Amino acid sequence: MLRNLVNQQVQVTTPFGTVTGTLIAVKYNYIVISESSGNQVLVRTEKIEFVG
Repeated sequence: MLRNLVNQQVQVTTPFGTVTGTLIAVKYNYIVISESSGNQVLVRTEKIEFVG
């Protein structure tokens, strides 16, 4: 499912908060999101609670 969202704007909820940005990569056990500030955030897939 996550691979279908690459290059799209996503909002990912984790136990630590919400990350919003463009999903740029789906790896084996994490995803990479590019925030509007230009920062890249790595989110472990096991910590993802919701993707919108």
